[in-house]
Amino acid sequence: MEDFLELKDVSIIRINGEIDLYSVQFLNQKFYEEVEHFKDRNTLIFDLKNVTRIDSSGIAFFLKAQKRLQESGQRLFFINASHRLKGIFRWTLNYDSLNFCDSVEELINLIFER
Repeated sequence: MEDFLELKDVSIIRINGEIDLYSVQFLNQKFYEEVEHFKDRNTLIFDLKNVTRIDSSGIAFFLKAQKRLQESGQRLFFINASHRLKGIFRWTLNYDSLNFCDSVEELINLIFER
């Protein structure tokens, strides 16, 4: 199950459990609802603290989400990803193009630096 936390100019989506072919369908729907409903927000954060597993459909989802947000001038950040989860992203993606943060302080600095 996903939680949504709304702040001024920022939306946070907390993801729990596995990100796989089944859950990506729901996540994709919620992502587009969030983007459409809050067009005035410039930052979306995925909190991955409680993600236990991700497969290729989850990786593809995040790539599409990043592209969609970049095209509309919005930013995407990831927070609280486990070392194992970051390793999967490093292996399958251009990790440097993604904004992973290890702490809230690091996230705040990135958001307000840009």
